[in-house]
Amino acid sequence: MENNRGTELFLRICNGSLQFGRWLGANTGNVNILVQTTVEAGRKYDAVGTYDSEYWRLYLDGVLVASLYDPGRDIGVYENFNGETFNPVWLLGGHGDPNQRCQFVGTIYNAEVYDTALTSEQVSEVCGPIAKLTGPTASTV
Repeated sequence: MENNRGTELFLRICNGSLQFGRWLGANTGNVNILVQTTVEAGRKYDAVGTYDSEYWRLYLDGVLVASLYDPGRDIGVYENFNGETFNPVWLLGGHGDPNQRCQFVGTIYNAEVYDTALTSEQVSEVCGPIAKLTGPTASTV
């Protein structure tokens, strides 16, 4: 199994949009799957992206702002049209190619990765008023 070959899972800011999804590389025969919403520069956000084997969901400050139905994906391993399999890399904030316009400039205060998709209720708890008062409790990537 190949290690990467350009495959990415991402939560990033690109051209003023917060985006969550995947990119399988230019030569895989697959396209981007992502959800996005516009964000303002200089403002603090709590951003959460989830995928539950059916829907890509993007939450901003605990509120669902975009979703996309894309059932049956295994986001841990991808196979291209030639039958090659790849482990994608996780990108947080920007793009793996420094020549792209999706380079993040700012501060990430907290990043957490879970082995299961959070529910809407769990996202609200993580991003809700109590979480804002108490601050981050974990910092894992």
